[in-house]
Amino acid sequence: MKYLKNIVLLVLLGLFFSVLLAQAPKTPTIDWATETNVNQYEKDILACAVWLKKTPINTLKNTRRDINNFVSQWSSANKDFQVQLFSDIVKFEEGDLLIAFIVGWCEYAIQTRDYNKINCAMAGINCALLIYENNKTIFRRNRQAQKLQKWKEKGILEDKIRKHLK
Repeated sequence: MKYLKNIVLLVLLGLFFSVLLAQAPKTPTIDWATETNVNQYEKDILACAVWLKKTPINTLKNTRRDINNFVSQWSSANKDFQVQLFSDIVKFEEGDLLIAFIVGWCEYAIQTRDYNKINCAMAGINCALLIYENNKTIFRRNRQAQKLQKWKEKGILEDKIRKHLK
């Protein structure tokens, strides 16, 4: 009976991780220096955004690294909009939160075709805060994320971004 419980637990864990792996988007290998049609990868970026928001940051580290690299390179190569980091507002030390900000910005811009920097920045921050909150036990304490969350709760986050852009 004891062994049966262990076997069932192992099978369930294996199924859980295989489901996560099966849902991971494939990131194409691209020479970004010569690629002229980066828009063809927008669906891949959207799939990456969904996966990054749903998957705990301590699982499938190689897949996460590949997705983070793909998102970062795509956002740099994209010509429709530029992701802008607000150094006095968005200064995430963790690479995962910075990528979350970038993917949130890109996801919003792709889905809405609204390239307004304030709206895109809000989407990026909201994505980073979601990932931070979902992985709070894994991240070390992040004062920047906590400050942004407080500003959001007080309803002043957008004003801070707007003020920065003036």
